[in-house]
Amino acid sequence: MVARRRRRQQLRTMRKGAVHLGLLAVSFWRAMPLLNAATLPTTLPTATTDLDYSSGGWSGTIPTELGLLVDVTYFDLGSNALTGTVPTVRPNSSPPVTVPLPPWSPRTLHPHPTTTTTSRAHTRAHRTRRQTHHHTPCFATPQELGYLSEITGSGENKFLGGNGMGLTGTMPTELGNFVKMTEWFYADGGNAMSGTFPTQLGRLVEHVKGFNVNGNAFTGAMPTQLGNMVKMSSIFNLGDNHFSSSIPTEFGKLDKMVNVYRLWSNKLCNDVPTEVQALSSGVGSYFQVTTDNSIGTTCGWIEDARFPGVGPTSVTSISWGSSEKSGTLPTEIGALTQVTGFGIGGNEMTGQIPTQLGRLTEATYVALQTCLWSGTLPSELGKLAKLTRIRLNANNGENNMVGTFPTEVKFFIKVITHIKPGHG
Repeated sequence: MVARRRRRQQLRTMRKGAVHLGLLAVSFWRAMPLLNAATLPTTLPTATTDLDYSSGGWSGTIPTELGLLVDVTYFDLGSNALTGTVPTVRPNSSPPVTVPLPPWSPRTLHPHPTTTTTSRAHTRAHRTRRQTHHHTPCFATPQELGYLSEITGSGENKFLGGNGMGLTGTMPTELGNFVKMTEWFYADGGNAMSGTFPTQLGRLVEHVKGFNVNGNAFTGAMPTQLGNMVKMSSIFNLGDNHFSSSIPTEFGKLDKMVNVYRLWSNKLCNDVPTEVQALSSGVGSYFQVTTDNSIGTTCGWIEDARFPGVGPTSVTSISWGSSEKSGTLPTEIGALTQVTGFGIGGNEMTGQIPTQLGRLTEATYVALQTCLWSGTLPSELGKLAKLTRIRLNANNGENNMVGTFPTEVKFFIKVITHIKPGHG
């Protein structure tokens, strides 16, 4: 009877502690659903170093409170059904602090290695705590996952990825704090993260294998900073997204890669840098760079039925003179930076000459004569340092361009132009 009463008292005490903890500090919490709950717990022992909730049937969002576990070195939430965004913002902007601990906190039950426990004074202090702070929560200030800067690795092919995952929103820039991480940065699977890809992830310079964000919806340019991950040897996968840029030449610095180098199924354009193509001989399997991309087409050029056949990067001369074209000249014309000769004179082109023509820095000849241009002559044409001739004479003597002649353009060897009288 005495033993049973003692046991009941212990259970009541443990339940009382559970009110504060949300999760009892027992040795078998790792990778096990909390009392068959479907969502991840918001409180764990602060001395936790391994956080493995992979393949546990968890759903819901990732608790921001996990950011308090700053001693974690192993972190894996992969192959669950987690949704929502990856936490980035804390309720306040204060830096990490030591949170006051209640009497039944994990650190009281299982002291952290740096915690000293001594004598009766220590016992009295905890008794006082129990009397005055018995409603104090274990964790008072949730922090973003980016504070887990001690992480060195995760489960193979998991981390924030794997089958069933459904994370959305942007990739937090704070994950660039994982500078000690060496393997398995995964955010693939069923995720649908979007927005531009953080340049800060280029700080993961200790990464050796497993950098995979395949199958999301990232847009914009591939960060050149990812080329700093020069220790990578296998599984560098940015495929099946919406990246729309040229391939950074810096990606050629990943010369230790031996398998799975995938940039496939994006909107990558221009030519493959020679530094990147050189890696193909060392990558034994899955060197996929050109597959389902727009390699060989000019980045930034949008197909226009009026101006066919100029998308390929091999095009270096454009001659549309007297070809019955009309309307405004698209600003995307500035994307054709490889062009050395550009002629569109003798058409019914209207509107202002695009300032983007100033990006055709390889051009030696530009013909814009006998059109119906209006507005001023762009000073950006002065950036065409290789230009030897520009033609701007007006259509049938009808002068529609106004303003002064830009001084930036006056260095051209031969200029044929008409400016409306009285306007310089």
